[in-house]
Amino acid sequence: MLFQLPSFILFFVVFASGLRAIPDAFKKQYALVASIIFYSFWYVPYTFVLLGLILFGWLSCQLLSRSNGRLSLLVILSLLPLCYYKYTGFLLSIIGVDEQGFHLMLPLGISFVTFTLISMMIDQVRSKSPPASLLDVGLFISFFPQLIAGPILRTQQMMPQLDFLQVKGRQIIYNLPLFAVGIFKKVLIADPIARYIDPVFSNPAQYNVLDLAVAMFGFSIQIYCDFSAYSDMAIASAAMLGIKLPENFRSPYSAHSMNEIWRRWHMTLSLWIRDYLFFPLTRRLKTKLIYLSFLISMTLSGLWHGANATFILWGAVHGMLLIIEHGLGYERWISRTRLRRASGVMFNFLLWSLVIVLFRSPDLLTAFDFYQGFWQNGLGEFHDDHMLIVGLIAMTLLFHKFDQVDRIRQLFVRVSPIISVSISVGLIMGCSILAASQPQNFYYFEF
Repeated sequence: MLFQLPSFILFFVVFASGLRAIPDAFKKQYALVASIIFYSFWYVPYTFVLLGLILFGWLSCQLLSRSNGRLSLLVILSLLPLCYYKYTGFLLSIIGVDEQGFHLMLPLGISFVTFTLISMMIDQVRSKSPPASLLDVGLFISFFPQLIAGPILRTQQMMPQLDFLQVKGRQIIYNLPLFAVGIFKKVLIADPIARYIDPVFSNPAQYNVLDLAVAMFGFSIQIYCDFSAYSDMAIASAAMLGIKLPENFRSPYSAHSMNEIWRRWHMTLSLWIRDYLFFPLTRRLKTKLIYLSFLISMTLSGLWHGANATFILWGAVHGMLLIIEHGLGYERWISRTRLRRASGVMFNFLLWSLVIVLFRSPDLLTAFDFYQGFWQNGLGEFHDDHMLIVGLIAMTLLFHKFDQVDRIRQLFVRVSPIISVSISVGLIMGCSILAASQPQNFYYFEF
């Protein structure tokens, strides 16, 4: 059930109406059942995978509350379903086994659920607090606004809020504009760009330099608008129900260095990697090998995104870029003057876009063809399709610094609620109807 489709809007209205009417004592049970139903709309059999992970998470916290000596084993066990569904075919190909007959459909959101499980277990050991109930664990993991693609939650952020599920008019008025901005970015920016660039990345050797450049920068905008749109709609939906989710994007293309962009891009994943992978690695490797922590962390981040050499190389390249910036003191140097910062923002976006070709390409050969096309293919001519994509790119970058959760909310707070709600509802319904004619998954549903 996609956020931008009429089916989700109907589901959410019915759920919110029921949550408002149901007694407080049963709100969490009601939300858990609704979240499981929401997940089952995608593929019913894999609902049992989600239920199994919930049960495993609850049992793990029960065990860890008695002894933390099992933490490493439980973390490894929690990774097994993810490894089985996502990496088995990739591992078979590495060892030379024909994996053509081994194709598993990836359970929706399993990468995000797995990271949520791991953070919950580690937080249980660190906090030494009493373990949560099965109901709380189930709702923490499966809460439908963030279940499929985050933001990645922390126990201390989410658990205390579960007792305060509620629907109030002012929450809806305050968060409708954020949902509307999200659906606008998905349906009117990300999806049109995707329809243009998909053929280019399928066979880049057949396209000229101008086509490749538009596709490359276009994908940077597509993946941002697509994923930040999901985050906006997830945060807005949860907030309408009384739950505050963490911000996931903060105008990342306004960053003047790669270190800064990773503090602004998919922030809950970046913080997860920092707290549960980078810091522990740094403590073990000591100060002299801190740069190795960057490389390992980012390479594993690439592997988390997908079982493909392109993702691994993409992560490793970003690890090397972070090492270079730290080694040269680049971030301090580039931030000293306004001119340097402005130049850094443009250079950063160019560099990000060049590297993200690896992320988008189906394999390394295609990525090589894409890069090779910049100096072997002809320049080409500017045509109407370019005009649309370049216009969407320019519009996104022009308003990019305002594209933050609190800024969007505060902007609409200044407007009369009647006008704000009318514009938001009209935009949501219009985009939803348009999306229903050509529904497209969110890009991160593949991960």
